Amino acid sequence: MTFWWPTYRPFYKALEYALWLSDEVQEQGKITIADYQEGFAKYTSSWYLIDQYYRRFIEYYRLISQNAVLSQLFERVHKIYSNSWLPQLAQAWQQVSDNSGEWYRGSLSQSRFFERDVKSRFLEKSIRVFVVISDGFRYECGRELNDMLNQQTRFSSTLKYQVTNLPSYTQLGMASLLPHKELGFGEGDTILADGKSTLGLQNRLKILQQHSGVRATAIPAETLMKMNARGPEAQELIQQHDLVYVYHNLIDKLGDDRTTEDKVFEASRDEIEFLMEVLKKIANMNGNYMIITSDHGFIYQHEDLLESDFTDAQIQGEVVHESRRYVIGKNLTHNKNVVRYTARELILQSDREVLLPKGIARLRKQSSGSRYVHGGMSLQETVVPVLFVAKQREDKTAKVEIDILNKTSNKITTNIHTVRFYQMQPVGAQYIARSVKAYFAIFSEEQDQKQVISDVFTYTFDLTSERTQDREVQKKFTISSEIRRSSGVYLVLEEKVEKTNKWITIAQFPYNLSLTIDNDFDEF
Repeated sequence: MTFWWPTYRPFYKALEYALWLSDEVQEQGKITIADYQEGFAKYTSSWYLIDQYYRRFIEYYRLISQNAVLSQLFERVHKIYSNSWLPQLAQAWQQVSDNSGEWYRGSLSQSRFFERDVKSRFLEKSIRVFVVISDGFRYECGRELNDMLNQQTRFSSTLKYQVTNLPSYTQLGMASLLPHKELGFGEGDTILADGKSTLGLQNRLKILQQHSGVRATAIPAETLMKMNARGPEAQELIQQHDLVYVYHNLIDKLGDDRTTEDKVFEASRDEIEFLMEVLKKIANMNGNYMIITSDHGFIYQHEDLLESDFTDAQIQGEVVHESRRYVIGKNLTHNKNVVRYTARELILQSDREVLLPKGIARLRKQSSGSRYVHGGMSLQETVVPVLFVAKQREDKTAKVEIDILNKTSNKITTNIHTVRFYQMQPVGAQYIARSVKAYFAIFSEEQDQKQVISDVFTYTFDLTSERTQDREVQKKFTISSEIRRSSGVYLVLEEKVEKTNKWITIAQFPYNLSLTIDNDFDEF
């Protein structure tokens, strides 16, 4: 590390994330989505990375006081993300919704959260659990937190996802996470659970105490963090409750305010780090099991929006509540720029209607921010993380694990193919370095013979940084083969057996080889 690294680190990191974003969008190619399930699967396996890279790029871009130096790069990223990726994904996703004729109601619906993830997993087995709900904590942020947790020997974390109801806004999301049989609209945009208000902490506490079936409570995260982990207040919380709901609102609080919405990515970073501290506090109280989830996600575009980013839906009728991304009302008339649902089509007990603008368009609304939005049906707004976190009882020393970040982009079409290796844990007291070599090879059908078709990459993964992004290693492999097409190609990772000259295979990742003559790519 050089003397100048701390000064210029934001420049280099901004360049890095801009490159990764561009590469990831290029590798995705044409967006195709057959149905809801395929869309959720693709988003949670690879598409989320594009949102994450955009967030990290903007983070570092804003840290650069002389960001005019990267102004052209910012315009390039904006062109790729806001002008290309987001609208194309939204258009493909809108087509899925139009073809379906109804919103997703499957097993991963947020309205099933309590029965599916809290009651059946923990309460019915007499296991105490903390449920931490972070307002506006979208999937890609949960993915980063999950990676951080699994680098800690103190915790193990498994990441799942769930899908919000529509509109994807706070009141409905918070109500969906409570025990209930049915939900409906109350006054304004408030939500009733079995006829009872879910607005605010006290109403949610009453519902938990009356309908969870166990000793339950609800507290703000700030209250939890002020407790002495070994003090009487914390011990009372643990000993007298089987279920604790913990609420925190940072991302949505800043994002919903037009004067602070430009800070929502910094808020996302702060929230990831804050949630890590919340989990440590719970663990220090002898809380062993935790769930982290959210009421909804969000879309954020850092640049000023254009006139074309807004839509005029010509809405008339009895408007009960309106936002940039949804309208609730009765007897509403509108044009084709919005999609209409009745409340009952959204499994909400009411005679109201809900209008959602198509794609990622914003509705016109005075005195409201427009860069940070939620309430619509985009993947970024509706797919939220569910992390199941457990405190580990034993600390173990092991070699770091190696994964491939872009393994879903497994089609080789040019003689140069980029692989992004990821060291899953930092080297430290609990994990030691691992030396590997990697190469591409074509295997016979019986897997007993192979032909190496690339250069060999040898590397010792000994990175110590706690930050996940600092443990990513990129390698451009040169493919040299007379065979142009094959489905029997694998990226092979081998490790040397200690005190011998032998290498053993520790992982193989399948690829499809389809080399083309022209390696140029189109401009966005």
